[in-house]
Amino acid sequence: QMGLLKLFTQLIDRCEDEDKDKWQQVMASEATQDGLGITPLMTMLAEGADECVAYEAVYFGIALFEGGNPMAQTALMKWFQSADECFFDSMVEKIRKAIKMFKDRQREKAFLDEQIFESDEEKEQYKEILEKKKEVKQLTAVLRLLQLFCEGHF
Repeated sequence: QMGLLKLFTQLIDRCEDEDKDKWQQVMASEATQDGLGITPLMTMLAEGADECVAYEAVYFGIALFEGGNPMAQTALMKWFQSADECFFDSMVEKIRKAIKMFKDRQREKAFLDEQIFESDEEKEQYKEILEKKKEVKQLTAVLRLLQLFCEGHF
């Protein structure tokens, strides 16, 4: 599942990278993917229990909806009208986990501030490690996907 999602994401990204002025290529690619039922598949995989697959689906959704993509937006709206609320429940849970993680990170930073290090540089290295955790990227991706869903298409 993850490999297929990465393939579709790269297909969209490659079209955008090769020539930013040729949105027709991107739209044709996205229309084909939508015809394959990719939009509902993305939402189902994003709400799944496997975190790696779920976040790969979120990244794919961002690539799919970046720049509008009215066909995918229409398919998404139809899907949400006919499906249950599991997708949104899953996104809320991902946001809750991220909020908890940020609170934990604040406690870790406070703990680091109380510790004695050989140098300020060593302390800053530990703080930098805290900032680079994957959860930050994941939360940003979830929020970006939700933003793309809401950009005035319906």
